[in-house]
Amino acid sequence: MRDRGGDGSFTQVTADGAVRRQGGDRRLALFMPWKSALMIVSISLVFKAFLLAYLGDEGYGERLALLETGSAADRAGALLLAPDRLTITLAGQISPMLK
Repeated sequence: MRDRGGDGSFTQVTADGAVRRQGGDRRLALFMPWKSALMIVSISLVFKAFLLAYLGDEGYGERLALLETGSAADRAGALLLAPDRLTITLAGQISPMLK
């Protein structure tokens, strides 16, 4: 008798009555919800671009400078919120819609 598991493994009862589990996907331990992670990164990127478009270069830079002088958590936030090429490009596309 065989019973399949959700990870590709199966249990088998041998002729002597022993139950054995065989197979299985060992990569399952490294499972990452990739769709959710991609969604979080995308939303964060669009939010950062919206802030840059709304506050402008100077206002965004001033607030970023305040974060850089704060605690360790503030500095980590400043590092994550630093504008990159994609953020600047998205902000350029969003800013005409805000005016």
